[in-house]
Amino acid sequence: MALDYSKKYGLIITPPEEGALAAWNALVPLMNMLNIPNKLAPMDLASRVLTNGEAVATAIAQVKNDGNAVYLKGPGITPSDKQMLETITRLEQKKSLKFILNDKAAQKELQNKVDNLREQHKPETSEQNMAAFAAAVKACLNKIGSPNAKWRDDLQVTLERGVSDALAKRSTYKPAVWNIDTPFEVLAMYCNSSNTLEARVNNGTMKIVYTGLDGKEKITEEKLGVGSSIRLFSTTLKQVTDFLDGSTAKIEKAKQIMHGSKATVISEYDVALNKMLSQKLFEMGASDKIANYALEKDKAGNIAKNDKGAPLLATGFLIDNVHAILANRSPQSAMLMIALDQSYSEAVREFWKLVREKDGFKAPVNSSIIRLSATKDHYKPFQFTGGSIKVYDGSGDGILSKNLGENNIAMITVLDRDRLKQSIKNVFVDAVTNKKKIIFGFDDDSYYEIAREEVKTIAHAYPKAQFEILKSSEAAAKYFTGGLKDTLLVCSNIMGDFYTDIELAGKGTSYSVGTLGDGRKAVELGTGGTAPDLLAKWKEEGVLQFNPMAFVEGLSYGVKYSGELMKRDGIDNRLANLTSQALEKALYATTDNGIALPISKGAFTMKKGAVETKVSTHTFLKSVELETLKELKGKHSDASDEAIKKADAELARMIAFDSAVFSILESDKANSWKAANKSYQEAREAAGKVDPFNPDYNPGLPLDADPKNITPENLLKLQAVRKNP
Repeated sequence: MALDYSKKYGLIITPPEEGALAAWNALVPLMNMLNIPNKLAPMDLASRVLTNGEAVATAIAQVKNDGNAVYLKGPGITPSDKQMLETITRLEQKKSLKFILNDKAAQKELQNKVDNLREQHKPETSEQNMAAFAAAVKACLNKIGSPNAKWRDDLQVTLERGVSDALAKRSTYKPAVWNIDTPFEVLAMYCNSSNTLEARVNNGTMKIVYTGLDGKEKITEEKLGVGSSIRLFSTTLKQVTDFLDGSTAKIEKAKQIMHGSKATVISEYDVALNKMLSQKLFEMGASDKIANYALEKDKAGNIAKNDKGAPLLATGFLIDNVHAILANRSPQSAMLMIALDQSYSEAVREFWKLVREKDGFKAPVNSSIIRLSATKDHYKPFQFTGGSIKVYDGSGDGILSKNLGENNIAMITVLDRDRLKQSIKNVFVDAVTNKKKIIFGFDDDSYYEIAREEVKTIAHAYPKAQFEILKSSEAAAKYFTGGLKDTLLVCSNIMGDFYTDIELAGKGTSYSVGTLGDGRKAVELGTGGTAPDLLAKWKEEGVLQFNPMAFVEGLSYGVKYSGELMKRDGIDNRLANLTSQALEKALYATTDNGIALPISKGAFTMKKGAVETKVSTHTFLKSVELETLKELKGKHSDASDEAIKKADAELARMIAFDSAVFSILESDKANSWKAANKSYQEAREAAGKVDPFNPDYNPGLPLDADPKNITPENLLKLQAVRKNP
C-alpha cells in the first residue's frame, strides 16, 4: 500500500549537491521501498549555471503550484564564488557548457560571448587558462543577473531550526562552562548618528539611486509593504581606525583574537571591514594573536597576506563559527572577538556578556529557534563603495541620502512589513497548535519597532498564546541559559541565523522546518560535514563519511507533513503517520545499537550491552532501513520477514567491509590503499563512468557473501588484482 492511494500527496525534492547528494542517494532506495511518492525540482549547481539561475525560479514555481506537496530541500542553496567557478570548469571539461535560457535572444547572445571567451582563453591548454576562462564566464553571468538570490524571499517565510527531543536525550554532549570569570569579551562597533541612518517606506516601493565614483548611475527598485523599515549603514576607514585605537588596551590584553563577520551574506561590506581590521591589527603588532583558524590560507596551507604583509582574515570564518566554537568550549585565557559590522555587533556583544552573567548554558527542552527568513532583513543587502546614495519611496519623496568618500563602504537592509506580518502570524499559529510559549527577540530601536507593533496587533487574534518581547540579546540569552521548556525563540533573519549555530543538543545533526506562503511546511536538511572534502575522502578511502542523520529526520518530517495535508482534505493518513514514526524510531534504534559515523563517534548513548561500531554513510542508512522495516512489520506490505532478513544480511556484510577499511586506514597500509583507490577512481572518471555532479565512488571490489571473509587482508588482495575500467 502506498503512502496515499492517488499519489496526489507526497514530496517535492530539491536534492543536495555533490558530496551530500551521495549520502542522499543512499537513502533513496529506502524511500522508494516505502512507496513515498516524490518528484524532483532540480536546483543543483550545474542547472543553475546552465540556466543562469532560472532553475531556481522553475523549482520555486513547481513548489508553489503544487499545494498538496511537501517541499524537502537539500543543503546548499547559495553557491560560493569558488563553487560556481568549479562548476563552470567541470561543465567545460565535459563539453557541456551549453546555456538554456527562457529568453532565446539572451541565450544566443550569452552563448556567443562564451564561445568567444573559449577562443580567447583556450581553456583546454592549461589549468591557468581554464581558471581565467571560468572567471570570465562567471563575470558574464553576473552581468546578466540571476534570480538565484530571491529564492528564500519567494519561498520561505519562517525557518525553524530543531531536532527531535528523543534524539537530543541520547546526546552525550555537554555545553561549554561559562561564568562570570570566563575570559572572553566582544569588541563591537555600535550604531550611532555618524554611521547609521533609518527611515520608513510610506508606500509600496523603495528606489535606490547609487552614483558611483565613475559618475555612472545604478538604480535598484524593491516592492515593499507600506511602513517597511530601511536602514543605511556606512563606515569609513577613519572610523574603524579611531575605534581600534581607542581599544588599544583591550587588544594588548588579549591572548587570542577572532573576528566576527557575516562575509558570505553581507559580503562586500564585511569583507571590506575584515581588510581594514587585518591591516590595523598588523600595524598594532597584534597579528600574531589572531586565531590560526580565523586566517585565510592558500592551497598549500600558508597564511595569505596583503601587499603590506598583513595576514588576511578568513572570509569564510563567520560569527556562526565563533558561536559554534564558544558553545563547545569556553576560553581558558583572554580571548577577544572583534566585530566591526555595526548592524549586529552590539547584540552579539550583549548576548555573550549575558551568557557569562547568567552562569552559562542550560539546554532548552522541546524548544526551537525560528528565523523570520523572508523579511528581506540582511539576506540580500544592497552594497556600495564610494559615490553617493539616494533612496526614494514610491511617491518620489527622498527618504535617505548619503555621500560616500573613496574609502567609504555602505549597505542598505530592509525589514519588509508585509512579510513580517505573515511570518509573525505563522509563529502564533504554530505556538497555539503545538502548545508552545514564544519569546520574540526584537531590539527596541525604530528599525525593529514595526516588528514589535505587529506582534502586539496580531496577538489579539490568539488570546491563548503566551508571549513576551525582549531585545534580541536578552531573548537569546534567556533561551539558552534559562533551562526553558516548550518555547519558541523568534528572531530576525540575521540574528536568528547566528543563534541557530549554538548547538546545545550535541546532536550531530539538525534540520529546519520552513513555512511557505500558503501555510504549508517545508523541510530544509542539515549537512553534518563539509561535502566536497568528504567526497574527496570517499574517492581515496573507499567509504563515505557524510552524516545523513538530518536526512532521515527531514524525510520523517516530510512524510509527517504529507499526512497533515491528507488529514486536511479528509484522506486516510494513518500509513503516512506510521511511516514517519517508523523512520524516526529507526534512527534512534541505530544510535542505540551503537552504530555511528566517525563524525559522531561517542556523541550518543547506547542501550545496555551495545558496542560502538564505526560505520560509513551507506552502512548507517542500511541500519535505518532494517530498523524501519522492523517497526513497520505487519503494518506495511513491503515490511516482510523476507525483506527484514535480506536487509539484516546486507548490513552484516557492510559492517564487515567498513570495519576492514577503517582497520586498513589505521595501519601502515593506509597510504598505498588510498593511492590505489584514487588511481582506480580517476580511471573511472577518465572513462566517463563517474558523473562529477552526481558521483559514485564504488570501490569495485567483489565481496564475499560471508562477512567473516571480508577482512583487511582479503580487501588488500582484491585491491591488488582489481583492474582499471
